[in-house]
Amino acid sequence: MEYIGIKTIKDAYIDQLLTDNRIDKANEIISNNIDVPIFKNLEIYAESEPDISSINNSLSDITVDLLALDKEFVAIANKYETLMNNISTRLEAVQEELLIEENRIKDLNIICGNYNEFVSVKTLNYKYFSGNFSYYDNYTFYAYNNSIDTVNDAIKIIDVQGNGFEGNKYVYKDNIFLQELIDTSNREYMIDEHISTAYEYSRLTTDNSNLKEYPKDVNFDSEEALCTISLYSNKKIGSMKVKTDIDSIAIKDILYSNDNGNTYISCWNDEIKINDLTEIYNDSNYVYGTGIICFPTTQYLKITFKSNNTSDDSIAFTTLDTTIAEKPIDKIISLPEVKRHVIKINSLNILSGKYTTATMQTQELVGDPVESIAIFASEYIPSFFPDNEEYIKYTLSVNGIDYNIVPINSNREGTKVIRFSDITSSDLYVEYIKESIKTAKLTITINTSDGTSTPYISNLKICYGKAYKK
Repeated sequence: MEYIGIKTIKDAYIDQLLTDNRIDKANEIISNNIDVPIFKNLEIYAESEPDISSINNSLSDITVDLLALDKEFVAIANKYETLMNNISTRLEAVQEELLIEENRIKDLNIICGNYNEFVSVKTLNYKYFSGNFSYYDNYTFYAYNNSIDTVNDAIKIIDVQGNGFEGNKYVYKDNIFLQELIDTSNREYMIDEHISTAYEYSRLTTDNSNLKEYPKDVNFDSEEALCTISLYSNKKIGSMKVKTDIDSIAIKDILYSNDNGNTYISCWNDEIKINDLTEIYNDSNYVYGTGIICFPTTQYLKITFKSNNTSDDSIAFTTLDTTIAEKPIDKIISLPEVKRHVIKINSLNILSGKYTTATMQTQELVGDPVESIAIFASEYIPSFFPDNEEYIKYTLSVNGIDYNIVPINSNREGTKVIRFSDITSSDLYVEYIKESIKTAKLTITINTSDGTSTPYISNLKICYGKAYKK
């Protein structure tokens, strides 16, 4: 973005002064530092005739100074935002590299531990594939999107209801209540897409009732925070990405309306910790780490969130100390026994599009011959899709022959392992072949139900068996 600030405004004003033949004033501005105001004190005496020209010139100087400051503040804000975005991008790149290595170790320990015939695992990102398909965040694939349309400016938060309170009231750090710095009860923070803001919903709990006085928001139980966020979009939408920094947060329910918000229908089957990456190895039916949710196209939506842990925030409150009746003072009372359960929403990003069948194919996946091969994948097929269609199909071409397979971690029926063996067995999930695996290519087809929503695949991995020994 082009810089427009104090220097820009002053240079334009100098040009105007020279045009108006006010050369002395122009030279005065040029000779001063850039941060010196243009306006100088104007003395007006009651007994003298006012100099209208001087007054008008001074008003012009003041106007230019104020305009220059305003533009400079905007420029500084833009620089800050650019800096924050650059830092965020670099941090994300570093975090991705760390996550890749962390996942590689997990894959070896967990996947190869659970399926001990495999000795190595390769994670596939979009660079391994060619064809017509769409991807998100390098590792999540979905049906080909002909028309991507981000519509966050169309979202309105209608209401938030739950068993706690909105915001970060009572959170005390470095001798200040954090709410005084930034109030996280601001619902706009869910949809402003700013990296430094987030909305929070809190519930305070304790099992200690010995203190004579607790704030009214403290509960004497251990229940997690629950809140339902109701939103409206001025155009029909069918998918959303929920971004949160807290991995333990779960979505308990998603409800949509077909009658302008009068009644709602659930389209979410289970309580899912959408960003808990450890669940990748336990549940193949959701794309953990993406925050993606799908629902029938609607303008009215409700999402119920649940916390599943307590934060390490210090909790305190202010009370009036009347020990000296004539001089009551505010007193900070720390509550170390009180725990905060928090639901944090960094952003709700809604996408809409027109989806068509995706076909994606890898290049060669095998270097040296191996004895067995399989795939591992997380799949998210929206619960409202009809059950009578195969929405995700995998074809593994081994040594030039195509085999229809399903991920080894899937609960779907079908072939899960291609294995070299001289002995034929009746295993239902294994396809035995008479030669070692020298070549392999993977083709994936992703179909949609109605073109407004799509299935998703993530955490796609190739599992390799032992190297073939002649």
